[in-house]
Amino acid sequence: RRRLQAHLAAIEARARAAGMDYRLLVTDQPLDATLQAYLSLRKAVAA
Repeated sequence: RRRLQAHLAAIEARARAAGMDYRLLVTDQPLDATLQAYLSLRKAVAA
C-alpha cells in the first residue's frame, strides 16, 4: 500500500510540474458524473 501511494504521489507531482491537472478517480463512481464534476470545477476556476 505504501509503494502504491508513493507511486501515485510521484505521478501527481510530475503531472503538476508539467502544468497538468491530476485527479485520482475511483471505479465505483460513474465516469460521466465524475467527468461532469471535473468540468464544472474547471469552468468555475476559469471564470
